[in-house]
Amino acid sequence: MESPEDLRFSYDYENAMVTLARQIGVSILIMQSQAEITEEATAETSPPRPGGPPLVVRHYGEDDSIFLNQDYLIKGVAGSIFWKLMRDYKEKNRTAFTNRELRLDPSIQLPDLSDNLEARLVLLHRRLLERDAQCTWRRPGAGVFV
Repeated sequence: MESPEDLRFSYDYENAMVTLARQIGVSILIMQSQAEITEEATAETSPPRPGGPPLVVRHYGEDDSIFLNQDYLIKGVAGSIFWKLMRDYKEKNRTAFTNRELRLDPSIQLPDLSDNLEARLVLLHRRLLERDAQCTWRRPGAGVFV
């Protein structure tokens, strides 16, 4: 808390703020652990692999453009997000991701706007549906997609 007046808050106010800050800190820790539990539970229930011909994904690092087979899909931050998801799928067999981990991943180079990640995910999802790609995702809960 701040006040333009010097010595505005007494020790009682300070003690109340410390108590409130501790409660907020505990709440944040609980919410983070619940998100991790949700992520682990979602990762354990991976969907079956689709049949059909393999999907060839090409990534060009200069502008993070993505091509599926021979068709252009997307570029920029959304392309970077897609490439991270595909890498993790191939290398770690991961199929569940959280918005939080994408927001914190420095390889994506997400701009500082708070709603930017969600907008990029919506755009990417729409493009995958438009192109009738062999990959897409669903949202089993807030901040999680599979």
